[in-house]
Amino acid sequence: MTCRLDLFIGHPLTGDLVMSFPFESGLITFVACMRNAGFDLPAATRSGDEYRFDLGGTNIDTSTEAWNRAIFLTCSPPFSD
Repeated sequence: MTCRLDLFIGHPLTGDLVMSFPFESGLITFVACMRNAGFDLPAATRSGDEYRFDLGGTNIDTSTEAWNRAIFLTCSPPFSD
């Protein structure tokens, strides 16, 4: 089996970005980091520990290297405490 990241990275997201944070401080840190990286996320709606960002009405281009760097490296929340 071969994993081809090029099939997934570099294509714009459509719809919502859904993230999970066990504490609201994680959300605040993530949103601030994304803003510092140049991505002003819209207000999130909350359901349990999931936060949903509707990217449909924004001009955020999720197909750029800058987006991938911010979302997956720079601002990615830790997997555990």
